[in-house]
Amino acid sequence: MKPEKLTSITRRTTDQTNTGFKSMTGYGSADLKRKNLLIKTEIRTVNHRFLNLKINIPESLIPFERFIEKEVQQAINRGTVNLTVRIEQADSGQGFKFNHRLLRHYYQKLQNLKRSLNISEDISLSTLLNLPGVLEASEKKEGTVFFLWSAAQKTIRAALADLLLMREREGRRLKKEMEKIIKQMSFLLKKTSSRQPEVVKNYARALEKRVRELMEKSRVNADQGLESDLAREIAFFAQRSDITEEIHRLKSHLNEFQHSLETSSPVGKKLDFLTQEILREVNTIASKSNDTRISLQAVELKNSVEKIKEQVQNIE
Repeated sequence: MKPEKLTSITRRTTDQTNTGFKSMTGYGSADLKRKNLLIKTEIRTVNHRFLNLKINIPESLIPFERFIEKEVQQAINRGTVNLTVRIEQADSGQGFKFNHRLLRHYYQKLQNLKRSLNISEDISLSTLLNLPGVLEASEKKEGTVFFLWSAAQKTIRAALADLLLMREREGRRLKKEMEKIIKQMSFLLKKTSSRQPEVVKNYARALEKRVRELMEKSRVNADQGLESDLAREIAFFAQRSDITEEIHRLKSHLNEFQHSLETSSPVGKKLDFLTQEILREVNTIASKSNDTRISLQAVELKNSVEKIKEQVQNIE
């Protein structure tokens, strides 16, 4: 008997080390040939708030569905997971048999459906073999179902390993992009912070100049309370437009975001929360700003947050 052949496993040894930072988008597959059976497993994942598992398996593997769920749950924390196991070929003399009566029934029904819908596509053998009840374990050989599960389990584990590598590669790419954006935001925030004291000074000079000009035009002499009135107005403006606290909180959020990018545990939910808090502070800065430069910087910061938000949605 020829030894079993399992693909999609040995090619992983040269890949990069697991960083733990993963995307929720990925694809993995594995094939196994054993005793004239060809078992194929495919796993596709996309982003989802929680773990949403969808399993499509032959009827012979249904008793092991909970074990398949456990395999997936041990490897994946979040995302929509579509897992499909197919049996492409079989030999009834190797511990399996066909339900010929059911097979003919399926075939006839599919032929009728083709005619009614005017479909020209051929009905493949693999399609028929994956229909419920077509491939059955032989009652003459004990343990055949467990043999099938053992083979399927190997392809599931191999496909999961393949999937995780792709999710990690995509995660590294997303991490680099977000680190670049965070760096740009920190630079913008530094410019905003240094600009803030100048805003109050410019307002004070402009206000005093305007008041002096109005007084000269109306030929009104300055009374003793003018200076104190100007001081109160400037103080009120400084208090109303002060964004010092927002800048400090935003710096803290950006630092925490950067720190979270270095962790090996799933951080998607945390990054999503931090992104919301970052956007909240940026919006406050934009609303309190009375300076054109700061307003433009706030717009750039908001654009950067939107870019990060798109990336975070796909982080496990």
